[in-house]
Amino acid sequence: MSDNGKGTKADQIEFWKMVLQTYKSSNLSIHRFCIQEGLPEWAFYSWRRKLAGQQPQKSVSPKTTPDNPAFIEVPVVNQRLQPLEFVLKGGHILKIPSGIDQGTINKVFSALKETLLC
Repeated sequence: MSDNGKGTKADQIEFWKMVLQTYKSSNLSIHRFCIQEGLPEWAFYSWRRKLAGQQPQKSVSPKTTPDNPAFIEVPVVNQRLQPLEFVLKGGHILKIPSGIDQGTINKVFSALKETLLC
């Protein structure tokens, strides 16, 4: 089974439908099947996705009932994030507390580069 990439789009679709059908009955992994059939694994996945019509689908929320309550997001209170720790030249440890803005972090690292500490 070899797909030389020639033929019409309809021919390619029929070819890959046949490939997928053959794979389903092969009891092989996709990797082994593609090696055995001389097919690129990336093409197998690509065509399987195309033929399955796999596109992002809108999720439909079920109706909320007493037996099927709605999901309620609960914020995490008092979550303590650990500080970032960097080991500098010479073994010194720089601890940056969580919640520091990116601008401040950039200034700290710029200063460290200027002093050759990192």
